[in-house]
Amino acid sequence: MNRKAVREGFAAAGVIASLIFVGYEIRQNTAVARAAAYQDIGFSVLETFRQNAHDPQLAALFVVANDTTRWDELSESDLMQLQQGLMGSMRAWEAIYRQVGEGILPPDAIRWFGYGLEPLPWWAKLWPEVRGGVPPDFAAFVSEQYGWQ
Repeated sequence: MNRKAVREGFAAAGVIASLIFVGYEIRQNTAVARAAAYQDIGFSVLETFRQNAHDPQLAALFVVANDTTRWDELSESDLMQLQQGLMGSMRAWEAIYRQVGEGILPPDAIRWFGYGLEPLPWWAKLWPEVRGGVPPDFAAFVSEQYGWQ
């Protein structure tokens, strides 16, 4: 075997080793990104629960809002607060939707946003007002998921 063949063999082995290393690094980076995404979702859920647990007025507002037959009891300020809350929730849900699209999170992560529950009745009631505030592809996804127009 001549020296050129030996050098080419080492070069090929070096390329293969480099590709294996790059693949390993990509896998590690994906795992770190996935862990950060899970952590962000957890903090978002925690903050929502914390707000509801420590703000009696907000908790009372949600009780009335979830009974859409009582909507006549809501003030314009209440409706604005609910709309802003829904928009914040939609932004958090959109982030999960995008992370699923990028392959950072698995497809079932979209369901986690609802904490295992169906969307709240007031979400559907306010959706027509909020829909225009989210990107069209995400709005179509939400509408398709829940039959909201």
